[in-house]
Amino acid sequence: DLSSFVTAWNNDDYSYELGPVTGTAPHFIPALDSLFTVRDAMTFSRMWYWSNTSAMNIIAMRSAVGAPIEVDQSGRKIIITLPDEIVASEIAIEYPIENMEFSYQSETSQENDIMLSKQFAEEQVFMQLNGFIASADLPIERKIMFHISGSPDHEIELVIHYRFMGSGSETIGAGSYRLNYLPMPDEFSLYQNYPNPFNPVTQIKYDLPEASHVQLFIYDILGREVTLLVNEVQEPGYRSITWHGTDAFGRNVGAGMYFYSIQAGDFRQVKKMVLLK
Repeated sequence: DLSSFVTAWNNDDYSYELGPVTGTAPHFIPALDSLFTVRDAMTFSRMWYWSNTSAMNIIAMRSAVGAPIEVDQSGRKIIITLPDEIVASEIAIEYPIENMEFSYQSETSQENDIMLSKQFAEEQVFMQLNGFIASADLPIERKIMFHISGSPDHEIELVIHYRFMGSGSETIGAGSYRLNYLPMPDEFSLYQNYPNPFNPVTQIKYDLPEASHVQLFIYDILGREVTLLVNEVQEPGYRSITWHGTDAFGRNVGAGMYFYSIQAGDFRQVKKMVLLK
C-alpha cells in the first residue's frame, strides 16, 4: 500500500490521493484537493496505525527475495543499507529483552518522506515504515539507522525482518537477518563504585566507546598513589574492575576516604569512595 501511494505521489497520479479528510479512522470523509501534501501522508499514517495491531501477522507473510540485507553496527546504532530504486521499506526488529527502545534516524532530511514507527511491546517487536518521495537531492546510497536504548551490556540476538518495494510495487528484497548485537557505549564514562561505603571489596565500572590505553589509579585522601588497578590497552565496551582494599604490595589499607581516577585517551575523571572497617 505504501509503495503504491508513494509511486502515485511521485507521478502526480491523483487517483491515489487520500486527503484532506475529516472524521476518525477508519471512517474518514474525504475532501480531495488534487494535491499531494502532508495531509495525504497523515491520512495514510492514521489508517496504518489504526489497522496494524499485530506485528507478527505481517512478519509471518514474508519470504526471502533478492540479495541479503546489508547491516552494520556502530555503538548503539544499527545501520541498514537500502537497495537502489527503492520506493518504500518495511523493517520489523524482534528483540529478546523487555524495555528496549528503538528510535529511527535518517542520514538525510527529506521533508516529504513518510515515516511510520510502532513498538509492539507485548510481542517485543519494533516496526518502521518509510516511503521515499522523489527528490533530486537524494543520495546515491540511502541508509537508515536505529538507535537502541535499554539494551543489556552483553551480546543479544536481534532478528531483522525486512521488505523493500520498488516503483511498480514489485518486491526488490525481503527476508530475515539475525544480528548478534553487542552494544557499545556512546561516550567515555566512569561510574560510582558499588557498594559505597564498602568493606573490604568494591566494584568500579567504566565505559569505553573506542579502544584506549586505560589507567585506573587509587589515591588516598592526601593524594598519594595507593595502587594502579588497570594499565593496559583495552577494547571498547562496558568494563569493570574490583578493588579489594589493598595497596600495590597487597597490604590491606586503612579505613577512610579514597579517590579513584581513570585516564583513557583524552578522558579524565575522578570520584571518591569510603572504606569502612
